[in-house]
Amino acid sequence: MFIVHEESSKLCIYNASSFIYLIDLDICELDDPCDIVSCRSNQCLYIFDRDYDNEPYRIFRLDSGGHIIRKWITGNSYGTISVTYDSNIIVAFSDRSVLKEYSDNGRLLRELVIRNEEVVNGLLHARKLHSGLFLIAYKGALNDHSLSLVDVNGDVLKSVSETEGPGVSLNDPCFFALDGEESILLVDRQNRRVLLFSADLERSVELATRHKGLLYPRRVCLDESTGRMFVADNWLDFKDNTYRNGRVLVFQVKNV
Repeated sequence: MFIVHEESSKLCIYNASSFIYLIDLDICELDDPCDIVSCRSNQCLYIFDRDYDNEPYRIFRLDSGGHIIRKWITGNSYGTISVTYDSNIIVAFSDRSVLKEYSDNGRLLRELVIRNEEVVNGLLHARKLHSGLFLIAYKGALNDHSLSLVDVNGDVLKSVSETEGPGVSLNDPCFFALDGEESILLVDRQNRRVLLFSADLERSVELATRHKGLLYPRRVCLDESTGRMFVADNWLDFKDNTYRNGRVLVFQVKNV
């Protein structure tokens, strides 16, 4: 398991089975990493990073030993990244209704503008599905949040903004992962929970909540070989709106 921290050049490596700390690697070109993903096909890591000197954001491609293979510029906007089934990279920009798809060597393949009746102020996360459609989480003009299915033209086909049961509205759905059937594990940060949505967005259930120890979750990933869900969680210091005391919580969510 590979972990990065904001404002740090360290790449921390843990054993995902035993949770034992292994080593820190110093990636000297990293300044302030925002996100990290892995690609099983290419056996590599991608890190989305911002430069302290107000330089544009960039993506680093690294091998598992922490050596930089390639890097490229994405622009001046913060965002999150994901890896597609065909080993491309998706960047969702938090201050724009745009996602970009890059090849594994950094060539821009697609720039998709999200078109919706409601104003989309920014994307929180995006992933490409095997159907070729895209799944996005976004924030709207009235500080509302939704999880939506989008076609290749950027048109929103279906959206959900509330969960089943008491009908609690999504509040900062900042990240999500997909399982093998493309069901969605969604981090609903301000509600301090992780949700499981069916692939058709029709059904949802809470997998983890503050009653199970969550503070302010920010990232989630699923190890399907073990059925374990890993949640990156932080304490939020309201005095300066800074996340502190980062940790990873592990939940058994599937029987294997």
